[in-house]
Amino acid sequence: MFVTPASRRSPRRKLSSLCLLLAAAIAASALASACSVTDLLSPGDGEDSAQQPTATATPTVAPTATPVPRQARGWPELRHRYIVTPPTADYDPGLIPVPAEEQYIADAIESWSRTSSVHFELEVDGTTYLDVNETIELDSVEGDLKRPDRARAEADVQIGFASFDVGLVVIGDAVYTTNFLTGDWERGPADFDFNPALIFNDERGVAAVLEALDDVAVGAESTIGGTRAVEITGTVDQEQISQLVAGSLAGAEISVSVWMDAKTGELIQIRLAEPEEVDGDPTAWVISFSDHNDPVTIEAPDL
Repeated sequence: MFVTPASRRSPRRKLSSLCLLLAAAIAASALASACSVTDLLSPGDGEDSAQQPTATATPTVAPTATPVPRQARGWPELRHRYIVTPPTADYDPGLIPVPAEEQYIADAIESWSRTSSVHFELEVDGTTYLDVNETIELDSVEGDLKRPDRARAEADVQIGFASFDVGLVVIGDAVYTTNFLTGDWERGPADFDFNPALIFNDERGVAAVLEALDDVAVGAESTIGGTRAVEITGTVDQEQISQLVAGSLAGAEISVSVWMDAKTGELIQIRLAEPEEVDGDPTAWVISFSDHNDPVTIEAPDL
């Protein structure tokens, strides 16, 4: 058998052996690294942990995770802003919004204060007496008013079973009426309590009633005499309207409904009514207004 001397063996065989050894070393190192990373990522505890093989290779350092921005994770971005505005020197409390009912009342009062004259119609629903003896019953009145304290009207009254048309003129404290029988003008009776000129009175008239309203509310819109009107409701103490209605409405609180022009704020109608709990059927006064600020002349009659 022929044997080749070692010195003459092919260098390729030596190189192949070296490659095999190097590949085996690399595989062993990769296996050790894999075991070490597995231990780091999935550490066990208790009995399960004890059964896990312990890597003998040099531990590798776990990569450091880079924080992901909130937007990239799909998390909502919460932003709270608290803005505090310091008071300014030109602060105007009049710019604060006013409730609708208060604004309507304010508009009605302002418009009424600019009304120098007006035509009125009074309808009495119920029983109203004009004298302390309760012999003269008032049914209705129609006439004109002029600031500050003048009135001229025709009243429909009943005395017993008879009806009469009575003329009435008020100038300040002076009251003139026509005689029931003759129709002549004369001084009004001393116990004659009805004074329509009080409608314009600043303390006992319509404006004072509006200012004293409690439980104010805005009602539905309606049409009165072809005019679109807004209704304002509320209550007022009986004492506030006692002189205006000649003491004819009883009850601690009087119900008030006011209708005003939705565009101009002018008063169209006011209703004053006794509460439901009074004895008998509640009495109500309904006063309608028209011809605001038309020229009116009211003078004392010739006696």
